[in-house]
Amino acid sequence: MTPSILPVRNFRSRNALIPLLLAGACTASAFAMPTTGGREDTGMRVTDSTNGRTLISPNGATIISDTLARTNVTVQSVEGGLDLTVVYTNAGSAPLPLGQINIGGIRLGNVITRKVIVHDCRDQVIDSHGLAGAYGAPSYPDENYSPVCVFSDDNYNFGASICYPVEDYDHRVDMFLTSRAPTAWGGGAHWQLSFRLYSELPAGQSRTYKVTLRFAEKTAHWLETLKPYREYFHELYGDVRYTRDARPVRTFAIGYGDYLSPSNQRGFYNATLNPEINGYGPWSNYIRTRCQSLGYERSMIWAVTGLYYNHRDDNFPGLIMSGADPIPIMRSTQSSLAGIAAAGIDLGFWMGYSASAAPGGWDSGVIRIDPDNPAHMALVYTELDRAAALGTKTIGMDAFGWELSPGKSFRYLKMLTQRYPQIRFVTEVSLGDIYHVYGPIFQFGNQVTTPNYLADFLLPGNETWALTGYVGNDDQAILNEMRHYASMGYVPLSSGLVAPTADIVAAETWTELPEGIRPDRAVTTARSSDGSLAAGLGNLLTRTTRPGSRELSDSDGGAGSGGSGSGSSSGSTPGNSALRSGPGSAGGSSGGPVTGVAISRPPNRQRVKFTPVGNSGEAMPVANGPVQAPGLATGTEAALAAAPVAKETPTLSSQTSGTRASNTVNTVNGSGRSTPYRKGDAAPPVASLLKRKVPFVASGTPKKVSDFNAKLARQAILPDFSQAAEAVSRQRQVADEAAERANAAANESEK
Repeated sequence: MTPSILPVRNFRSRNALIPLLLAGACTASAFAMPTTGGREDTGMRVTDSTNGRTLISPNGATIISDTLARTNVTVQSVEGGLDLTVVYTNAGSAPLPLGQINIGGIRLGNVITRKVIVHDCRDQVIDSHGLAGAYGAPSYPDENYSPVCVFSDDNYNFGASICYPVEDYDHRVDMFLTSRAPTAWGGGAHWQLSFRLYSELPAGQSRTYKVTLRFAEKTAHWLETLKPYREYFHELYGDVRYTRDARPVRTFAIGYGDYLSPSNQRGFYNATLNPEINGYGPWSNYIRTRCQSLGYERSMIWAVTGLYYNHRDDNFPGLIMSGADPIPIMRSTQSSLAGIAAAGIDLGFWMGYSASAAPGGWDSGVIRIDPDNPAHMALVYTELDRAAALGTKTIGMDAFGWELSPGKSFRYLKMLTQRYPQIRFVTEVSLGDIYHVYGPIFQFGNQVTTPNYLADFLLPGNETWALTGYVGNDDQAILNEMRHYASMGYVPLSSGLVAPTADIVAAETWTELPEGIRPDRAVTTARSSDGSLAAGLGNLLTRTTRPGSRELSDSDGGAGSGGSGSGSSSGSTPGNSALRSGPGSAGGSSGGPVTGVAISRPPNRQRVKFTPVGNSGEAMPVANGPVQAPGLATGTEAALAAAPVAKETPTLSSQTSGTRASNTVNTVNGSGRSTPYRKGDAAPPVASLLKRKVPFVASGTPKKVSDFNAKLARQAILPDFSQAAEAVSRQRQVADEAAERANAAANESEK
């Protein structure tokens, strides 16, 4: 299919009318669309040359809006769609918001099926009924896996992506999908996709963004429409930079929030294993023997130094090592934890609020980390150097990407992986593709319903974790649940007492993508590398285990003394390479007191909490916060046992006709992004300036009004496109006038 592309008359421009230019049905041509006053007053027309159907035609909306920067738009016709390149230039003396790129007049049917790619790749059927509506604004890279939007009707798949260097431009993008009712100018009912760029363009700078639009027949796979984004992504970021490990992970928690009290200010809940009284020797022995008896070779420990008592909003603590220092017996026995790694079990610690630091020490409050500040990074390295010296193989990065801008978060993760190549850093929760290049991603199992096809499409060999524990204590139900997630390609995390079987292995789901979609490099398996289940669990299943053992007593866990683990341990399990020692002392120097930005916590993001459930008496991790509710979360054991993972195949048009759905979409926080934009409200300004009260409805909770931070507020507010430019002008009058003068002078000089 080759599109015809037609730029439409500049119906509101103060310049002369733009001539009509038509790209031939079989010829790709490029042309520039001039702008005035920071607004692009032209539309586009895309026609399927095989049958004459119009797929995109102007709807009266501008391509560029909400900015007073100079813009130049170039459209290139390509097979199956077009590439739209936007160059922003700020010739003024003050920063200018970048605003939105709008793809208006998408002429698909009233009923569409959209891919929701926040946690997985599920389908959502939307029926606009020919009326105006708004259907969510997922944000990249902290919600949507990629900066893309894919939806289809009975005949076509439509995919759009925006390509930009995230680390350099350092901002998020929201993808607003709206339906438009028929209008005299814009024709019949249609759809509009808008990319809102949450950033300002500094004075004297230019930036370039590329939007790719592709149509494919409905019988083709929806990922066909995203091949241009994959090309761009791999050119910029490459493949995964870690070795995938498919083995399941056993979880442990040492502190539990409900046990915090004046007499137990760290929340340790097991008297026999309490490190404040007995040191870390009992816990080290308990974790080691528990994993060995059940057959796990990977562990993850939450709250290893306990929880904060006074600053509870800062839990989990990031002081995973130095937090032990105020208590002499904890400090002197901390090396006992190296015994876990010495036994051939991958040692992991969950680093609470990983983008925060506590320069004042334990329970003193935290600041936001700036990865470009050596004093801040020295605090992080203090924790991780000590963890590395214990033989740590995994660090969980709690609440990663919530408090830093995307560019800083990405750079922070790269810095850690370069300094500690022997450690894998697992980011929480359901984050974007750029982070997945450098480390695994953590997700909650009750939010997962399909394999992450988009991750497999972009990054074959990726590792993604899924927390389990939503089916009670029945052994068979636990095994079925773990198998379910593993069959979809997710590494199961479990706190149960069931021995893992050989099929609880994260499947290599990228090999199941259809030919023509599957990346060439997908034929190379990651399973034969270090830490593989083939080498790991295969040995695990032949060693002596106690599958009938339901519980380890406190006396089992506490049999050892403080322990004598060394700072650098060697793995003894076949198939695992030797664990390397830590890279030395903390780098960087403060040159003065460490300061940072105080943190306002997002109230609506799901995190892990712990509850003492089950026969073991251990605190088990469970989901905490508003969540989506797929069938698995409430499914019975029988349903789980009979729930094979369906392999995705192209959907035929006959399978979608007559279906309807709600006008809202649930995202990571469970909110229906349909909050109305009231007449007279200001358009959402740049995120750094936005602070207001907005309504929020969490799944399963009553409606409430909360004071949200900038990111949450912009997610809940949908823009009124007809008023946006006026609102921006009102908010930034002085800067706008200066930019207008600069633009006029630049235009004059070009004549």
